[in-house]
Amino acid sequence: MNQTLRITATVLGLGLALGMTAPAAAGDAGWIVAERLRGNVVAVTAQGHGEKRTGFGFVVSESAAGKLVIVTADHVARSQEVLPEPEVVSVTVRFLDPVFGERPATLAAQRLDARRGDLAVLLVDKPTGFTWEKRAWDTRQMAPPEPVRYIGRQGKWDIPPDPLKVMGRQTDKQKLELQGDVQRGTSGAPLLSDRGIVGMVVQATVGAWAVDGL
Repeated sequence: MNQTLRITATVLGLGLALGMTAPAAAGDAGWIVAERLRGNVVAVTAQGHGEKRTGFGFVVSESAAGKLVIVTADHVARSQEVLPEPEVVSVTVRFLDPVFGERPATLAAQRLDARRGDLAVLLVDKPTGFTWEKRAWDTRQMAPPEPVRYIGRQGKWDIPPDPLKVMGRQTDKQKLELQGDVQRGTSGAPLLSDRGIVGMVVQATVGAWAVDGL
């Protein structure tokens, strides 16, 4: 089934990271990069407004105080309904390496303007011994027929065997058109080229569009 991902990637606008050079190892470069970045990805669970929401997030920075800065989709972290009063949200992240387990997360109080993308920021105490790949980004302008992959599905580490394909870019240059097989349960997961992260999955819909690009 051909579907489309909606991806947001305002993280580079925050100036958090640099581009990453593609590995020279033999084989599928995209797969190799995905495995290399596994430590950056977390499963996210948020509870509030009487509902439980799940998705993914990934580490983009680290504070001097030992806090990991993690981005996820805003619709995972917060209710998208218009509420009569502020939502009380409980958020936890689960590191995909079972050594580090599950940790409580603090949702940044300031909500970004929706025009900047479906993006929320979480703060998590860095576990002892935890490391993450800081040179994780591909800052190029993605163009057809560049192959890309999303990673993470239904709360588990998952790398689809067949990449999606960049088909074009919308006129505002912030959204990419992707073609390929997509399954739900990937909100907040990173979208990868064969050089690094290019965006974040926020929605899978039947159709032809797209992505808020990096």
